[in-house]
Amino acid sequence: MSATGRVSSDENSTTCGRKDPEVKKHSANVLGVPRKALGSVAVNTKKLQTEVTKLEQSEVPPRSPKKRPAVYHDSDSEEEEEPQEVVTKKQKADQRESQLDTSPVVHDSDTATSDTTAITDNVKVIQEPFPHKDLDSLEADDVTMCVEYTNDIFAHLLELEKTTTCEHNYVQDKQFPRYIRPSMRAILVDWLIEVHLKFQLLPEALYLAINIMDRYLSTNSVSLSRLQLVAITSLLIAAKFEEVNLPKLSNYAYITDNAYTTDEIKTAECHILNSLEFNIGWPNPMNFLRRISKADNYNHRTRNFAKVFLEYAMCSPKFLDTTPSVLAAIAMYCAMELTYGKDKFTWDETFDWYSSMATKSPNYNFHEKCEELIQEIREPSTQLNAFTYKYKKMGVWDSVKKWCDNRSTSKE
Repeated sequence: MSATGRVSSDENSTTCGRKDPEVKKHSANVLGVPRKALGSVAVNTKKLQTEVTKLEQSEVPPRSPKKRPAVYHDSDSEEEEEPQEVVTKKQKADQRESQLDTSPVVHDSDTATSDTTAITDNVKVIQEPFPHKDLDSLEADDVTMCVEYTNDIFAHLLELEKTTTCEHNYVQDKQFPRYIRPSMRAILVDWLIEVHLKFQLLPEALYLAINIMDRYLSTNSVSLSRLQLVAITSLLIAAKFEEVNLPKLSNYAYITDNAYTTDEIKTAECHILNSLEFNIGWPNPMNFLRRISKADNYNHRTRNFAKVFLEYAMCSPKFLDTTPSVLAAIAMYCAMELTYGKDKFTWDETFDWYSSMATKSPNYNFHEKCEELIQEIREPSTQLNAFTYKYKKMGVWDSVKKWCDNRSTSKE
């Protein structure tokens, strides 16, 4: 009776007229399952284990959910096709690993000559290949660094900065037809810094706004009453280019104390973009600064000081026509001397390489540029009240100012 009951319960038979409660699979009371029902489940489990053991001992492998007739119906295909699929997957995995392991090395060896050639076209004094530590290969596992494209990207930026940097210093040359007094430009830049703080925009937006304003003012005559309109519109364009979340257009008009309407700002935006031929992809100096910071092992203290030097150079009328790669190198050099001391750090070939050879250019004397920036901070030619307030609040301006003053005294 019990055997018959177990068979009927295992096979889910419906031909039996009598239903034995001892072999019922689904009990009405789930929490209080009868002991006999648990016994039948144990028997069923033992039967399943026995069947699995027989299948494992048999020559024919158990069926998988996927239908593979070549594997189960033909012994030859089982030996040929199944291992072939496994080997193919292993080969693909090995290929991926080999590509990951060798891609940085292959890239460095294949493109080192072309990248160095692109840089030596601008700087003839550099020999090929230029010796430096390959710090990019250390970040090959970080896909966000785009190591395989880094040298190509910065070679392109070096070419791009030639056409997007202000060609003429319109505040230093008094004979220039569109000459503007340095103090007037300083007022505009200082006001832009204040607005930039109010809107809480990225540093890249401020630098690009200054670049757009300088390029436009160097090629277009603007009345004094419209200078502020050019400045606020330049910040609007830069924010659209660099930011994700933008202030409302009405906020730009409001920040000018409603001196200009939103329609005037939109009209000025169209005029500036047409004048620049929509070429606003200026290589931001922050990109070059982050690049050089890699050679300094991403020292945050040094880079914070470098940001002060960089922004001051952007605001100074003496560096208006200086390319962003050179500005970043000057800022980093001064910041490293401030952090480590002049005799305790070495600007070696690795720094030269990651600064895009800014120190080796025959067009200017790099160290004279550094001294010029330090002199400008020590004895400013223009007042930058918003700039001073900004970095005093961050707690870095006093250190920079004191170092510049003491450095001059020690040299004398």
